[in-house]
Amino acid sequence: MQKNSCSATVAERPSCLLGELL
Repeated sequence: MQKNSCSATVAERPSCLLGELL
């Protein structure tokens, strides 16, 4: 159930990781 935008690795998209926690 992750966002498609967050499909990329977290290392390349740290912003996505924060969004997931929030």
